[in-house]
Amino acid sequence: MDNPISPALNSGDLANPANSATPVNPAQHASGSITPEIVVLRVRGKRTKSYWEPVFNPNSAAPVAVYDWDVTGKTGIQNQLCRAFELAALMRSRAQTRWPVSTFAFADCDFEGQFADVTFKNCTFVGCDFGSCSWKNAKFSNCEFKKCSFTMTTFEQSQFITCKWEKIGISGTETKFFDTSVSNPLEFIAAAWTNLDSGVLSQFNKDALYQTMRLEQTKTKVARLILSNNERSGDDATYYRSVETYLRQIIRSKQIVCKYNIKNRISIIVNIASLLLFYVESVLLRISGTINNWGASVARPAVVGLIIAAAFAGWYYFAWRFFLGMSPPLKETAMKSFDVTLLFGYTKHALAGSRFFEQTSYAINAFLGLWWYAIFVPTVINRISRVR
Repeated sequence: MDNPISPALNSGDLANPANSATPVNPAQHASGSITPEIVVLRVRGKRTKSYWEPVFNPNSAAPVAVYDWDVTGKTGIQNQLCRAFELAALMRSRAQTRWPVSTFAFADCDFEGQFADVTFKNCTFVGCDFGSCSWKNAKFSNCEFKKCSFTMTTFEQSQFITCKWEKIGISGTETKFFDTSVSNPLEFIAAAWTNLDSGVLSQFNKDALYQTMRLEQTKTKVARLILSNNERSGDDATYYRSVETYLRQIIRSKQIVCKYNIKNRISIIVNIASLLLFYVESVLLRISGTINNWGASVARPAVVGLIIAAAFAGWYYFAWRFFLGMSPPLKETAMKSFDVTLLFGYTKHALAGSRFFEQTSYAINAFLGLWWYAIFVPTVINRISRVR
């Protein structure tokens, strides 16, 4: 989560390897001009200083032991520093162009460096910090991430396929995706976490609602970023799931801002009215999104249109008999429903001399028809004309 408080560098950070991170520069390491143990890349203070991160634990130091990436005979590792330098060296020694890791567990590990051409399948990451590293052409398939931080992490041309997420840390400015797809963006955004412990927040003069507001704003930024990436790199199903995620999240964020302003007595009347409107907008948006599957389906709104027309044809047929004493034939009521639903026949039937019951029925039919029309026609046009 974005937060104005960042870990600060102090004199002890350079001397303590638990608070330091090393760069990965294969050319320099290959030449032997420098050694990774003495070069400081970034202060690693999330675990002890960044109270909003899921890996925060002021009583736990960052991992120091360097992992050699040898998975032979192992099912997992814990409290290890996983660096791209050692992995690249091992791949070169084995003449491998891609490194696969399957059914492996990483617990309380820190990842560091510039990783490339790595595949993780059915792996578990618990309490891991992915900050201070970048991933290019990486693939995470059916992996599980729990209490992991993706702040200060860059993913390029990578994939997250049907992964599971729980209590993850993200940043709207420091979690970066480039041509990277996330197959379940709704679950990813929903799993974003921040610390709401009142005992911890009171130490920094923050409260739970403020933290929640900041988190929701961060989730909106990341949801927009994922949408942009999935539009370029994901398949159609993933792209439309990203549309749903972003549209739902942006309203959620506005609702929380209104609640925060109301609590702090900022333009109370305006924010109460806005909050009510955002709730209405949320309901209408979800119903509309369900009708066309957030833009993914043309058939679904077409079927909904037929249901509306059929329902009002039945209404005109039976209601006119019971309430108005009229006996219109079914063919006539079907045509009437069709005319009003498509709007061009509304004035033909809703005459000035019509009874209130008739006018109300036509108005409701026309309103639902207009709503359906506003969903169906743009969906068809976008599906035909949108260049992916």
